[in-house]
Amino acid sequence: MLLNSIIDLLFRGIYLVILQICCNNHWISITNLFSYWFILLLAEDFLYYWLHRWDHEIRFGTFQPELTAEEYQPTKYGLTKPIEKTGAVDIVFHEWQAIGKDVTRKDIGWKEKWQYVFGPPGWSHDGSRLTSQQMRQEEFLDSLDYLRDSSDFAADPQF
Repeated sequence: MLLNSIIDLLFRGIYLVILQICCNNHWISITNLFSYWFILLLAEDFLYYWLHRWDHEIRFGTFQPELTAEEYQPTKYGLTKPIEKTGAVDIVFHEWQAIGKDVTRKDIGWKEKWQYVFGPPGWSHDGSRLTSQQMRQEEFLDSLDYLRDSSDFAADPQF
């Protein structure tokens, strides 16, 4: 991530050098201030697009073409349980309220209170809740069961 930030800053420096050269040599002469800043914004956006594309297709190789309907598996995300109160403040801060409720318990020690604040999401002192890692593992196993039961894989003796 640090390397990516350095490369990004390097490219932005190159942008500034190019713009300074254009300004000094009067290759582009725009007297209207609004037009100047508008064109400058478009030029920077255009250069950012190519830097972003270069990052994904050439440097990191993380570009993935769009999947067909058969290959696509929707991502499941969201809340793990329904929110009790539907007010805007409650929706935003419901998790902080739950952490506060756990931390103010009298039947647990300071170590457990520390874990409620800084431990993995879903941690509980008695193991009564699933952590996010355990939920991901469960979801992965469910997806394997789904693949095993689907018609494409049912006839395959490897499964």
